[in-house]
Amino acid sequence: RLQYLAIGSVSALTISCLINYIRTQSRKKENAALEPYFSSTYHSARKKFQEAASKISTAKNHSIVVDTDADLSIDLCYIPGDKSSKHVLLHFSATHGVEGYAGSAVQIYLLQNEINNIIN
Repeated sequence: RLQYLAIGSVSALTISCLINYIRTQSRKKENAALEPYFSSTYHSARKKFQEAASKISTAKNHSIVVDTDADLSIDLCYIPGDKSSKHVLLHFSATHGVEGYAGSAVQIYLLQNEINNIIN
């Protein structure tokens, strides 16, 4: 009886570990799709913002230098809608606190994928 109980416990543990592994692998695939938007440094995030903004033909970009020694700036991106639109987007970057990397990822995603839906 003790032998069957031990086998049953090991089997339940194995199944639990297998389910957890499958869930983890699924999350890794979902997260991999988001990786291009995230950065690990301020300068990397800034570069991604500038590159995404520069690919928008109607965008006007400007930087305000905050600290020349640390190479810190606030980047602005002015994006008007098409001629029939009354919308405009004024996009600021580098005004974040500790949430900066997540906020930057959202900005990059919006500039690369949703800008036309936002301003037109």
